[in-house]
Amino acid sequence: MAGSAWLVGMEVSPSLLRRTGGALFDMADQVRSALGGDRTGPGDCAWATDAELPAQVGAWDGYLAELAGRLDDAGDRLRRAADGYTGADRDAWRRLS
Repeated sequence: MAGSAWLVGMEVSPSLLRRTGGALFDMADQVRSALGGDRTGPGDCAWATDAELPAQVGAWDGYLAELAGRLDDAGDRLRRAADGYTGADRDAWRRLS
């Protein structure tokens, strides 16, 4: 098979998977906290934004809530994957030493 000499094994780092999963949890929290921010219009019924803004807020709230859930799910999966690689960090450091 051409090019197979270039293929090498990939080291999996459970600690890196856990840190990445934790970062995704943090990002999900930030997205959720943004949902509570003030998103009111200028307060003048003559402005078209006051009519359109609530509809846009509702659409974005749904999207962002779903995004936060997906970030949590991805973080959880990464952390569970890390549990399957116990000792890999130690093995990698031993090979590099």
